[in-house]
Formats: sequence, structure tokens, C-alpha cells
Amino acid sequence: MKILAFKNSYISKNGNPTYVHTFSCTQEEESVLIEKGSIFRTTEDGMKICFLQDKFPVGTTLAVSNNGKIYAQTELLTKRVSNKVDAIKAFMAVGFSQEKIAALAFGGAAEE
Repeated sequence: MKILAFKNSYISKNGNPTYVHTFSCTQEEESVLIEKGSIFRTTEDGMKICFLQDKFPVGTTLAVSNNGKIYAQTELLTKRVSNKVDAIKAFMAVGFSQEKIAALAFGGAAEE
């Protein structure tokens, strides 16, 4: 799935900025969106639109989370995930327990 165009923006009922983009997807990807309960619309002319928390450029790849949220796969997001994976591997290499790694990875207090 890819962003085709930015359409407009508005402030949601909750006071959050919302950015409307058109996007392309295959029939299989659309089936996954429907199956996961993703929030998107199809316009009268057949264009798919989604609602994101930021404005993204044309060509940005979209993905869908396990709970159905459509999100942009950005380089920053990819780097953050990659950095976290590298940190977890380093903790494992020095013998940290899985519980301690989980506490560190998810911001909890790790017991010594």
C-alpha cells in the first residue's frame, strides 16, 4: 500500500490533528484491512482514503498493525525498531534475563 496524495486535514473530535490521504492497495490488501477492522473509506470515484496522525509524502509505504491501525512505514520508525532490536541482542549477549530485557525494552524498572 502506498500513499497517492494528501487531500486535507482537520482537527478530530478529540482535538487531534488528522491528515487525510488517498492510497493504493491490492484487493488482497483491502481484504486484510477489512478483516482487521481498519478505518478507511472508498470515495465515489473508487479512491481509498485513510486518516493518519501526520502528513506524509506521495509514495510513502503504508502498513496495517495487528489491531487494524493503518500507519506510515517511515525511515525513522524503521530505525527505531532496528535500534531496539540491536539493544536487545546486546543485552542477551551479556547474559541479561528475558524479564530484565523486557523491563528495559518497555520502560519498566528492571530488578537487579
